[in-house]
Amino acid sequence: MPYIEFVSPSKLSIRFRSTAKIYRQGYDVFVEADGIPYRIGVDLTVSRRVGGRDAHAVISVESGKVYVMDLGSTNGTHVNSAKIEPYKRVEISPSDTITIGYFTTIRIVPEFIKEETREERGSIDIATTMLLNIRKCLTTLLREGIQRGLEEFEAFWNAYKEWLEPCKLHQGICEAYNNAYLTYQTLKIDKYARTQQNIKSFEEALAILEKTLEKATHYRIKT
Repeated sequence: MPYIEFVSPSKLSIRFRSTAKIYRQGYDVFVEADGIPYRIGVDLTVSRRVGGRDAHAVISVESGKVYVMDLGSTNGTHVNSAKIEPYKRVEISPSDTITIGYFTTIRIVPEFIKEETREERGSIDIATTMLLNIRKCLTTLLREGIQRGLEEFEAFWNAYKEWLEPCKLHQGICEAYNNAYLTYQTLKIDKYARTQQNIKSFEEALAILEKTLEKATHYRIKT
């Protein structure tokens, strides 16, 4: 019987037999495992359940295989940072990182794993969701301008600062993050510093962080 192992917004392992539906009510994310709801934590990027309708994604077990399907959500469901098509079942393995929206992150495991392996996996999973968020930040910066780009980076900082300050990830990730954070601080504090050159420097720092995260997420732990 598999477990849904959450990496964020909380660290829970929930056993299920056939189906697990993930959705949001209010600010809180829930997983309904075989009809029993469990509160996971806060994530506004997960789609809401409205009037009993399943809003974001469902995980199912069939003939020993596990599948995930996005239910037409607003922010999508990603497997190893690649967005999957809505209403199309995708087979997943224990080595896959599944991101619901941009922050809620899970793996499907056949049984509890050793703590040291759990921590190493968690670093890869966090890097995967960080990558999605930095891509979103870059897209927002380019399409909507510096103010919205700074707001997206602030949301990123609030979500991942416990992993980055102090650094709990690969040193290269934290170095790239620190460079981006210093530029962000300058642009946030002093509006007169928002010159084209400084904005370009912020964009370049985000792009370097994106590339660093891409390299980190290419590695998958064998199970």
